[in-house]
Amino acid sequence: MEFSEWGEIVTPRCHRACPGHALDFHRFYSDSLAEYLELLCSSIRKYASSGQFVSHNCTAVFDRGIDHRILSSCLDIAGWDAYPGAAFAGHGPDAPGTALANDMFRSFKKKRFTIFETSPTAAAVNTAYMAEAAARGADRVMFWLWRTHRANLEQGSAAFCGFDGSPVPGALERFDKVRTELAGKEEVLCGNSPEERRPAAILFHPDNVIFEHRPAKRPFPYLESLMGMYKPFWKHGVPTDVLYPDDSLDGCRLVVMPSLRLMSDEQIDNVREFVFGGGVLVACARTAHMDLHGVYRRRTCGDLSEVIGAEVSVCSGDFSESEAECHDGSVFRTNGKFGELLRPFSSTKTLAVFRGGAADGFPAAVEHEFGGGRVFYCAAQNSARLFEWLAEKACRAAGIRWYANEFDDVGILPLNGGDKVCIFNGGKRPCAAGDMEVPPGQAVFVNICSPQQSSRDLASEFVGPDSAR
Repeated sequence: MEFSEWGEIVTPRCHRACPGHALDFHRFYSDSLAEYLELLCSSIRKYASSGQFVSHNCTAVFDRGIDHRILSSCLDIAGWDAYPGAAFAGHGPDAPGTALANDMFRSFKKKRFTIFETSPTAAAVNTAYMAEAAARGADRVMFWLWRTHRANLEQGSAAFCGFDGSPVPGALERFDKVRTELAGKEEVLCGNSPEERRPAAILFHPDNVIFEHRPAKRPFPYLESLMGMYKPFWKHGVPTDVLYPDDSLDGCRLVVMPSLRLMSDEQIDNVREFVFGGGVLVACARTAHMDLHGVYRRRTCGDLSEVIGAEVSVCSGDFSESEAECHDGSVFRTNGKFGELLRPFSSTKTLAVFRGGAADGFPAAVEHEFGGGRVFYCAAQNSARLFEWLAEKACRAAGIRWYANEFDDVGILPLNGGDKVCIFNGGKRPCAAGDMEVPPGQAVFVNICSPQQSSRDLASEFVGPDSAR
């Protein structure tokens, strides 16, 4: 993979193209899209009135390696096409995946964003889907299509109205039902300021997606980690921003770092300073293994090892048959094929140990104090229940309220500074909310009258028994 002149450099179509070649090409591709979009925006603004805005609908927001933050930088309003399941191209859970994308587009510009397209079908036109979009920062929602096309590629697509403009039976009634159910709740839905820093932040970067395009594997292990570590916070009512690893972490109490395999020394220093200054970090395997060129570090994790509290080694064995046995007696299956061997420092507390598989007897999770902060680290790349167990510990260490919730497809979001909570049932079965039953596709708004109550006791009133704990 040596080049003697520019003409020899081609696109990395071969799955054996070197990582640096693939990374540089995709960065060039993403930057070229952003440059072209900026040229278009500059041209349009010459003729736009003062009351008009310039924007663009982003698609494939996580799985293509496109840097949508760079794309959004020249736009007046950021936005994306929020079809159910579209955030991960159908390879991730619908509701939490959509919520993560909503959090990301709000975080890009610290202002409300727009959903430029979503489906007119029941999957999107329901109270839970629309209420959560607004609560996470969407200022408007548009549909594809209002009236179906008679010709061209998407002819005959689902719409509210047919070829002759007459309403599709039941479609507009479904739309009106959602509008009626959300009427008068604008204060609740729009109460969270988009400029306000959330207590938790999840660190994401599209470079890690690019790296796993060779060869293409769906779902990508990186995106499985990203979704696996975000979902507990969505499920248990922890508001999150989506930041890049070199962003300022000021104002965050908790940072979530899922498998950021490529990290620069400066990005590592940024995380070190956050923890040393009193922040709480929760991270998992395949963190900081490489520099930004895709070259393995001589020492796995680099200087982040001191923060984690362990020497880290790459393990080539299969972790899919392993279990993590925790110090409190809990046992969790580790679902992924990738993991690490941890050799903890004397000051590090082992929270869980691998049983079976390539890392039998090695720590599966550790806790370490670094400076004024604390780290919770998981040596498996994908273990949903172990992630959730660690996430709760991290939230309690950071002083962030954690709401009990035994339903995997139900999300919770505190509103208006926490005096109200919204429960979004994105699943296919009813869930309990105190004396009420929340049907699929519905959202319930709950007033919190006693902030002094513990989050566990308070949550049990409207989410259900805390039997899973």
